[in-house]
Amino acid sequence: MKIIYFDAEGEDKSIHEMEVDSLNGFCGANIPYMQVLKSAAGYYIGQLCEADWSPESFWEPYLRDSACYWEKRKDAEQALKTRNYPVSF
Repeated sequence: MKIIYFDAEGEDKSIHEMEVDSLNGFCGANIPYMQVLKSAAGYYIGQLCEADWSPESFWEPYLRDSACYWEKRKDAEQALKTRNYPVSF
């Protein structure tokens, strides 16, 4: 499975694709970049961070960048690719 993510801190600040074996509980990859994630409300564009306060580290939601949700993952991915979505402040 491929995921789409945005590396805002990289040299080219662009959209990338990454092959992953499986998705985490938020339907994303265990990476600290803007990506499509899922909540009970639907798919959104957000970021995960690695929680290290527990004996076992795990990934948890850190930031929700989009001000809206999408019913379909592909619609959220398209919004991330084009960077055309309302931003949450």
